[in-house]
Amino acid sequence: MKKLISFLVVLLFAAYLNVSAQNIKPDLRSFSLPIIDWSLSVDLSDYTIEKNYIAPDGSNRNILVRNENLGLTVSVYIEKARTEGDHIACRKYYWGRTALMPMEKSNIQLYEKQNIAFVEFDIKEEKGKELNYHSLNAFLSKDGYWVDVHISKTSYSEDDKPLFDNVVNTIRIDEPKKQNIPDLFIFGTQAFYGKKYYDTIKNYESLLESEVESINIDMGIWYTVVDFLGISYSMVGDHKNAIRVYDYGIKLAPNFPNFYYNKGCMFAEISELDKALEQLEIAYSKKEHLINNEKLPNPINDYSFEKYKNNKKFLEFIEKHGL
Repeated sequence: MKKLISFLVVLLFAAYLNVSAQNIKPDLRSFSLPIIDWSLSVDLSDYTIEKNYIAPDGSNRNILVRNENLGLTVSVYIEKARTEGDHIACRKYYWGRTALMPMEKSNIQLYEKQNIAFVEFDIKEEKGKELNYHSLNAFLSKDGYWVDVHISKTSYSEDDKPLFDNVVNTIRIDEPKKQNIPDLFIFGTQAFYGKKYYDTIKNYESLLESEVESINIDMGIWYTVVDFLGISYSMVGDHKNAIRVYDYGIKLAPNFPNFYYNKGCMFAEISELDKALEQLEIAYSKKEHLINNEKLPNPINDYSFEKYKNNKKFLEFIEKHGL
């Protein structure tokens, strides 16, 4: 089986760097990591995303959003704890770094509410120019990870306090974590590139639960999920489920030739050559439906058909199609 579809490589490589580069809108109400079983809820749905970085190893995440109408900027960090300790230790670590910054700070407040530690301060001016910058950090800790939600605004006045409260009042830890399609896609894709195929299967199967009867997400994303899910099952030796996945893909996209080709590869790998060639025939009959001027792979160069290189039926197929 061809392990990657080239027209998706750029799309998927971007998944390592910035979810906002994807053709799938991030959920700005819940944030998590692939290796933790909880999520941070904070409602940023009225904000515009500028950054949504997830480290390739899944160890940390950084979200940056803005609401131009409100003049607010919010960032969210989730990462492994730098030291042992709870939300108080988290605040102590990060505030210790912020306090060293050269800008003169005023109205500094440190306080706690439930399991969240807060820091607020103002910066009245910068380089002699009036700034009226207000900053609020909310720090949380969970299972060896630290969370920092930072809300800020320039030209701040006391009338703006409810804007900060509106964000703060939505902050909480959800356990188990909330699943959302953008995260499931990015987590599954990162797992695939990291050859963690069971993790790919877990995330992609969950993603497709909402796409059983019809396709409601971006088609490029959907093609990728079906293709990589089938490959992942193949890589762990579960050809039965790989065939099931491609049958699902064929049901909803009956003209897409790659699913027939990959299903043929599965049959070839379990020594059912007649069924494999039947699927290849269908794939080549539909090759005009390939995306972005792609070409179907040549099965004579595909490792799935390695053992058939001297097989009469296989060679007849190759000759018939001029391969």
